Amino acid sequence: MLTYLGVYVGLVLTKFGAGRSTISTPILAFWAIVLTVFVGSREWVGCDFSGYLLRFNFYQKVPFEAVTGNAETGFLALNYLVINMGLGYPWLNFFAAVIFFGCAVAFVLKRGDPLSILALMFPVLIVQLAMSGLRQALAVALLMLAWNAFVSRRRVWTLALILAASLFHASAIVFLPMVLLIGRQVSTVTLGLAAVVAMPAVFYLIGERADVYQGRYIESENESLGAIFRVALTVITSGMFELYRRAYETEYPEDFQLMRAFSLFGLGVGLLFFISTLAAHRMNYYVMPVQLVMLSRLPRIMSDNRPNLALDVAPYVVYGMYIVVWMGLSRHASLCYDPYNSYLF
Repeated sequence: MLTYLGVYVGLVLTKFGAGRSTISTPILAFWAIVLTVFVGSREWVGCDFSGYLLRFNFYQKVPFEAVTGNAETGFLALNYLVINMGLGYPWLNFFAAVIFFGCAVAFVLKRGDPLSILALMFPVLIVQLAMSGLRQALAVALLMLAWNAFVSRRRVWTLALILAASLFHASAIVFLPMVLLIGRQVSTVTLGLAAVVAMPAVFYLIGERADVYQGRYIESENESLGAIFRVALTVITSGMFELYRRAYETEYPEDFQLMRAFSLFGLGVGLLFFISTLAAHRMNYYVMPVQLVMLSRLPRIMSDNRPNLALDVAPYVVYGMYIVVWMGLSRHASLCYDPYNSYLF
């Protein structure tokens, strides 16, 4: 636990050391490199480490063409790229980390206070996703680039990046309706209409994976009890955004439609929790990047741009407590993440 808490505290202290000013590029680059090494060099860390290792070893024995119909093509291609380069499984994790943090840095740099968002990403998106669920982590990473394109009103790039994300985890295709919302006012009605219009394309593109996800996340009797805390944080953030919606629109007009969409997505994840905790757990990863942008800006919104230390530190204290409670009580955390080991040190 202390290793993860130490990295998180280091991120937070660096953020507050810079105050409310925009963090310098060298500092952000330093942390991007540290996190890439931390995540990419892990040895037997992460609940999916052994599962992806078994896949990698299997792919070494069969040609690419023999397995293209059994998994997402993008992730297969990454595996075979590493294999064809004559490299071992650790390099798959390293390349995945490079992609994840490259996309994450591009995303946070557009948000004005990048290290704040990167620090808030650490407990869940970095530790629980990037250090375990490689396929969805890469899908989330590419979606972060898609949201940059959404804000810039680049419809073709938004579409292309959503499709690219679905090549790593097919479930990412559910965000296809976002393409129809570019340049429009986002509301419950417009989001619902966009979902209805895009639904045939979503089901066509997700194909047979829909049955896989239904069996795995909806019909399965397994539950993710820890998801209640993560989903609760998402729903609370959405609620606070809706409460201060006009202030967000005034202060951050360039990102407002994106934040509004993901506020509604966050509330939707809260409803999904009552249908399937596993499905809510997985969908929550997708909504978290923009949700964390909203959360990082909430103290400034609530204090009306006046310094308020209690409000400023509150989001980081909450996620710091999350690390302590999760690592202290979760069986998965103790089995999969503690202690942290690296191939390098």
